[in-house]
Amino acid sequence: MQALHIIDIRSCWKLVKRHLKFFIVVEIIVGIIALIYGFSIPRTYQSTVKLAPETVNNEFGGSLSSLSSMIGMKLGSMSSDDAINPELYPDVKSSPDFLLGLYDIQVTTADGSVTTDYKTYLREHCKAPWWDALRAKIFPPKDNRMVSSNSATDSLKVIRMSRREYMMLRGVDLSISCDVDKKTDVITISAIDQDPLVAAILVDSVSARLQEFITLYRTQKARNDLEYFAKCYADADKAYQRAAEAYAAYADAHQEISLESYQVKRDNLENEMQLAFNVKSEYATKYELAKAKVMERTPVYTVVQAAMVPVKHIAPRRSIMLLMALVFGALGAFVWCYRKDNVKVFRTNLLTNDAGKADATEAKAERNETTDNTEKD
Repeated sequence: MQALHIIDIRSCWKLVKRHLKFFIVVEIIVGIIALIYGFSIPRTYQSTVKLAPETVNNEFGGSLSSLSSMIGMKLGSMSSDDAINPELYPDVKSSPDFLLGLYDIQVTTADGSVTTDYKTYLREHCKAPWWDALRAKIFPPKDNRMVSSNSATDSLKVIRMSRREYMMLRGVDLSISCDVDKKTDVITISAIDQDPLVAAILVDSVSARLQEFITLYRTQKARNDLEYFAKCYADADKAYQRAAEAYAAYADAHQEISLESYQVKRDNLENEMQLAFNVKSEYATKYELAKAKVMERTPVYTVVQAAMVPVKHIAPRRSIMLLMALVFGALGAFVWCYRKDNVKVFRTNLLTNDAGKADATEAKAERNETTDNTEKD
């Protein structure tokens, strides 16, 4: 035996008609609340940048790239000699030192009334819902001041900030998103702000700083080698200059002397000068190779989609908020009235297996009878 529950539309409509005034009052109240909430939230705009970074693949990764694409598998970690692959870019974006560097960005609002750094803009020129200001008055933050540092932590590379600074930094992190397509490695960076021009400036700055960070990381070893060989080349050049000056001075001072001791010393000075020149030439070659290595390790980013000042806001969607509030308000009022009146709005139909079999047998007999009549005709 099976029970089939069916909603009785007629009973539901009767329940609504019986409490129509209550439904209207509930809908008006939730509509007003939804409109107050929607108009209290400031509008926000989103700007997006898409980048296609250069990937560094070795021979093994290149030979398996086609196979991995066929089976939907990514061999980025196996085929790349770069420790920070594109999948780690969102973590780089969310690091505190990266976010703190965004405070110095110079931003300008769309109407041109405000031109200041991003930190001052967040503190003084961003709107907040009225309930945030009310909560700040009722529950003021306890540690607005920066925690004083001491000599034990001054030498450490640590970031110290107050709770207010931390919450503002967290808000910046949430307003910036960085997504990476695992198949194509295309990086999508988005920034949300209350001003459309500020959103475009912010996402462009984040894109540029992320490229700079990755470039500095990937060229760190090569730049260290370049600095080392530049120092060695400068020292070798000074040594060669001293050796050449010593040889020239000695040769000029003993031009008319043909003693064997003079010849030996002159040859020694000449050999020292030649050795210094050879060392200088060797370091010059290594210095040029180091410069080429820096250029080779510098990644190239292709801007697939540049930053654009948004025209339409993305939030809040007041019409959708109002519609959802009305729907949930009606459902809540219906449930309340249903429990209050204890009206049965569900009908239960019982279906037995024997009845089902009987119906099937009867239908089969009718089909057989129809077939026999057809053959007789």
